Amino acid sequence: MTTVDDFGGRSCPYCGALNSLEADDARGEVACTECARVVAMGLEENTQTRFVKDAVFGDLNEDGSGPGTVSGSGTLSRSDAVAIAEGRQAGKGAQASKANKYSRALHGQERVRQRLETLCDLIRRGDPVKEEALEILSVFVGRRKERNEKLDKMNESIAACVMLAAARCRTPLPLPELRTLDPSLGDVDLRRKDVVREVQLAEEEKQNRANYAKDLVKHYIRLLQMQMSKYEEPCLTLLEVLRTAAREQTGVCAPLSKLSEDGLCVAAVLLARTQSSFQWSGKPTYDKTSEPPTEVFYQSFAALSHLSATFVTKIMATVKPAVEVLVSRFNEARQQKAEKVAKKEGDAPTTLKRERQED
Repeated sequence: MTTVDDFGGRSCPYCGALNSLEADDARGEVACTECARVVAMGLEENTQTRFVKDAVFGDLNEDGSGPGTVSGSGTLSRSDAVAIAEGRQAGKGAQASKANKYSRALHGQERVRQRLETLCDLIRRGDPVKEEALEILSVFVGRRKERNEKLDKMNESIAACVMLAAARCRTPLPLPELRTLDPSLGDVDLRRKDVVREVQLAEEEKQNRANYAKDLVKHYIRLLQMQMSKYEEPCLTLLEVLRTAAREQTGVCAPLSKLSEDGLCVAAVLLARTQSSFQWSGKPTYDKTSEPPTEVFYQSFAALSHLSATFVTKIMATVKPAVEVLVSRFNEARQQKAEKVAKKEGDAPTTLKRERQED
């Protein structure tokens, strides 16, 4: 006899929604979460335990009642299916509703889910990134399925979703790091644009791009266990100096124009950490006798950041001839910032006095 489990992961025969069928074991019914029609009735159950199979339907109150519970059963009922179809899940915002709508999009695709979770474990950005990546991928896959579009290039899709999730959590994932972890990846940037368009993340992506370099520098500072309060501002200043020198493309700084934004971020952090010629008030001092050789330090950083050692070595070899010029510009930039701060602080009492006189 047909059981409720026979309908798991199937599409609705009425509205055509993919992976939209949910079963109520107690009633022996299967309903569509999109159009709310009952697809089958009088089915035999093959489990004795009542449980909510997916947490998205279990928005319970403290007393155990709520839209996810039904008398005598903990699974989905027809009334729940209607509520979901009409988008009336209590307490859910627009983003949560979107995630819930496509929460079953990865049903039956354990390899895809496992691949994403494995990649998240490798990049070591934490569980929040993994959760955000699963949500983004579910919406992306769900919308493609709605239009019956072929789900191709899944490795690139997974990588793109993880990159977007990492950026959302302010721990950017550079493409060179991804390629070191998986050299077989194709055009991830192109797939990322597809995901942004499909999941409607254009505004978020714009903000992520604006914060990318700053967040990446901070990520590298944390990775090297450097004091954020001592290194953040000098590293960001040095990054601006490197950018300016790269744009000018003159003299010993001309080769800097070949470096990507990722490369400039790496250079800023490693120069600030390993080059004693870059000095500022409060810079930590290190015992030279216990410090590893610079090349060894670069290799250690490459291993920590999942970057190719060759990639890091080439970056530092490119900036080395320009260090003297960069030190001079770095000092000038910090002096200008200090003067602006002093001027702002000096103007404050004058402005306050003027305001009091006007009153």
